[in-house]
Amino acid sequence: MAKMAAMAIAHTLPIPSAGGLPLIGQTFEYQRSAFDFYWRIFERYGEVSRSTLLFRPVYHLLGPDANEKVLLNQGGVFSSKAAWEELLHALFPGGLMLRDGAEHRMHRRMMQGAFNHESLQNYHVAMDATVDRTLACWPVGTPVPFLDLVKALTLDIATQVFMGEVPGAMANELKQDFVDMVAASVAVVRLDLPYLSYGKGIAGRQRLVRYFAERVPAKRASQDRDLFARLAQAQDESGQDFSNEDVVNHMIFLMMAAHDTTTSTLTSVVRVLAEHPEWQHRLREEMQALPLPLSFADLAHMPLADQVMREALRMYSPVPALPRFATEAVEFKGHVIPANSLVTISPLVSHYQRDIWTDPYRFDPERFAPDRAEDRRHRFAWIPFGGGVHKCIGMHFGENQVKLVMHHLLRRFEWQLASPRQRDIQWIPICHPTDGLPVVLRKTSRF
Repeated sequence: MAKMAAMAIAHTLPIPSAGGLPLIGQTFEYQRSAFDFYWRIFERYGEVSRSTLLFRPVYHLLGPDANEKVLLNQGGVFSSKAAWEELLHALFPGGLMLRDGAEHRMHRRMMQGAFNHESLQNYHVAMDATVDRTLACWPVGTPVPFLDLVKALTLDIATQVFMGEVPGAMANELKQDFVDMVAASVAVVRLDLPYLSYGKGIAGRQRLVRYFAERVPAKRASQDRDLFARLAQAQDESGQDFSNEDVVNHMIFLMMAAHDTTTSTLTSVVRVLAEHPEWQHRLREEMQALPLPLSFADLAHMPLADQVMREALRMYSPVPALPRFATEAVEFKGHVIPANSLVTISPLVSHYQRDIWTDPYRFDPERFAPDRAEDRRHRFAWIPFGGGVHKCIGMHFGENQVKLVMHHLLRRFEWQLASPRQRDIQWIPICHPTDGLPVVLRKTSRF
């Protein structure tokens, strides 16, 4: 058998190397534009290639077939934990992305109650009040970076809806700690020194751990319906609770994940609607036809908003790459990826392939309409939330939050870009416009 396996490997296709500078390889190109990087190697080398990023070899598996291979992970060869641990362990230990196998399944199953239908309904009521109150204070008639506005909004939602923390000094401190931790997660110099971003992130985590740990016992005994309480009270089939440490780790990770990806998505939605005012008008009419206050059930009756959100996620996927660690040698399309290798897939490739999407560089929300359904041409063509067992557990919460904010935003404001020039995109670590997307908001005739 060993001889046959060796012969099979000997006849596999070679994996092309993307070259680059000694040691650092294509690191600078990747940081400058992950989109350009992935499309250059895909067009030149196809679905499988190898490059060097941050002093280590990385194998790139690109396209919907590669997404399916890695995300379905039949046989359990691709480890999420091993891929993310080096980057996130010190700041976000114990999060779902840093768990595999039976442990991951058990934790995810226990967390599902915090994202079931009843929970999402309860979150909706709290979110609706927060969004309405916040947007009433947004500036009108003057250029303002929308990224800053929506980042503050999503942090408010996270602290109030997830944690049950009322606005004030404590909430502001908690929000700053989360901002510092996210900045630290992508720091190049990873030294725990107070004047470096990494050190500030570590200090922020320590404060958040103390905050949550002190409140877990009260949340376990409370009648609260926020996410914190639901995790503290979650049980498995045998009645076993999460440990206090698990509750703390899951809360910190979920706060980070929910805030960053939703901020990116909402910023992209506002961008495409500013660039295509005819769609802004169509969505405003859809929102104004819905009742006030907006019920949780009404979120299911926004077909145009849903199409625009999906198109924005296709064009500007919040996460440019999903890493995995191949614990064993694995074959794909005639190539063998060696054991103990870092592997990445990228939505940026499958979201723009011309054999799947009609005119992929054109903003066209109707490609997601039922009569076209281009995203169903391959079940792993559209993957802004990942896929498989590690598919984002908060996907429906995030979609509901985006549509709720869109409802308030479109009823209250119309907007345009402060400048007609093309906006550059920073893809790493989360997609966002480099200039913060300056827009001018104006009140609609209804306000």
